[in-house]
Amino acid sequence: MYKSYNTLEYIKQVRRRTRYNAAFILLIFPLLCGCTNSDHSNISPESDVQKFSSRQFTDAGLQEFITKVLGPNVSSQENAWGITRLTLATLYFHPDILVAKAELETARAGIKTAGQLPNPSFTVLGGPSAHYVGYGASILIEFFGRRYHRIKEARYRAAVAQWEVINTAWKLRSDTRSALLGVWAVSGRLKLVEETAAAKRELFTLEQARFDQGRASALEISQVRTEMIHAELSVSDLRREYAVRKAALAGAIGVPAEALDSIALDTKAFDVCPDLMEYRDSQDMRYQAVMQRADLRELLASYDAARQALRVEVSRRYPDVTISPAYNWDISNRFEVNPSLQIPIFNQNEGPIAEAVGQEHEAAARLRRAENTVFNTNR
Repeated sequence: MYKSYNTLEYIKQVRRRTRYNAAFILLIFPLLCGCTNSDHSNISPESDVQKFSSRQFTDAGLQEFITKVLGPNVSSQENAWGITRLTLATLYFHPDILVAKAELETARAGIKTAGQLPNPSFTVLGGPSAHYVGYGASILIEFFGRRYHRIKEARYRAAVAQWEVINTAWKLRSDTRSALLGVWAVSGRLKLVEETAAAKRELFTLEQARFDQGRASALEISQVRTEMIHAELSVSDLRREYAVRKAALAGAIGVPAEALDSIALDTKAFDVCPDLMEYRDSQDMRYQAVMQRADLRELLASYDAARQALRVEVSRRYPDVTISPAYNWDISNRFEVNPSLQIPIFNQNEGPIAEAVGQEHEAAARLRRAENTVFNTNR
């Protein structure tokens, strides 16, 4: 079942696989954000149950998505479903991706909101006499780069949401791989136990023939029967566990358990038993873990967004100016320009600034905690 590999040779393979997997997720990111398999125009639990029950690996949208990622030649040549194709199916079906994509869409819309200029207000003025007519407008002018900092903060929030999509994809791939590994492990044990049970049944048949000929005692045949029954019970237990593992794999992908019955699973990737002790001490692995991990990049973008939010709150210490041009007619024409601003006497935005400082410290602490976990894991 297992193949032996030279450690240094395997390290080179893992490095290539790590770079390939990272490039794989990053390259399919535009396709991931573009593909969809849900119609939100009419949502109801009844229709959702029907759609979920009808999910199959022959879905036209899924096949199109796989073809876009792997290419028409590769996707048509593969019959068995290995970790790569199952990962693509997970990214297509699983609702966590839909949630992450919706959050990214909202965050990108926030950039437009942050860049909007405040609308002016128009006022009709009344006067003390019937001949008085007046019109006025108010235009808010923001100073100290507030709009610029606000846009940058929104862009960092969008970057956080974008890395969350990638991080979600990695988590789903990890869950799918773990579930497939569980199916592989149980199937291997089940195969061995079934062979053992078949041997026990054959041995019992032989012992029964010997007993009928008077060449075996009742105690001997009873012992063989007990061993056969235990083996068959083990087979039944492992078959139930295999069904549970397949259900877990279907749940990780986001399809009904019956859908897995129509495909052949490829578990050849798990036939290697590597020794990673030498690779665990590699400085290159620690560096790549810090620079390439999507969760750390997401936390770094969160920290940048918190810093930019602090700049926005600091800029609010200084008041904006409102220009209010007006026209009045009361026997004669009068034009006025009335500037106004808030006077920072009672507060200078100290509270929101303190909250923004605290949020920046929290973001930095979360980033340091995640980095420490990565460093300790790879030691």
